[in-house]
Amino acid sequence: MKRPRIRIPWRRITSGRALPWVLAVVFLATTLVNWWLLHEDNQDDASVAAVTDTAAGFIHAFTNYNAQDIEQNVATIQSYAVGGFASQVKATFNQATIDRIKATGVHVTGTTWNLAVHDMSEAAAHIRSLVYETLTTTRGSPTTEWVQFELEMVLAGDAWKVDDVKANILEPSTGPSPTG
Repeated sequence: MKRPRIRIPWRRITSGRALPWVLAVVFLATTLVNWWLLHEDNQDDASVAAVTDTAAGFIHAFTNYNAQDIEQNVATIQSYAVGGFASQVKATFNQATIDRIKATGVHVTGTTWNLAVHDMSEAAAHIRSLVYETLTTTRGSPTTEWVQFELEMVLAGDAWKVDDVKANILEPSTGPSPTG
């Protein structure tokens, strides 16, 4: 059985006024769809950037402090904390701990080597970071170590806050700093 041939009257379609309008509508629709898709990508990029900036600021505050202005450093760390982590910060950095840090002249410098958003939803994010940390005191020689941080962050109001921190010392270093 033979199939019937479908004939499309190309001359009639292309010679009329409909073709330019059809093409204009198709091009307009394509342009609008592409704009919408890029708009969504830009919103996602902005969300990831906000989480990354907040995490980087927190890790910098958490791994860079000294005895002279420890109270300001603790206040900065507390400004990032929320929930159970806020309670841990308050309990850890009590007055006795602050006095010990001042008495021993602690100075900590951390260099972030890698910070990545591993999982993110509209209201929560999981971040991992690798930090090379050097601790010096007036009582001994400097110690250095690689520390891996895992942060759980939540959207609190319109700002990202740290809800949980896990810090794992990967390897105490015995050699020179990777920065030279």
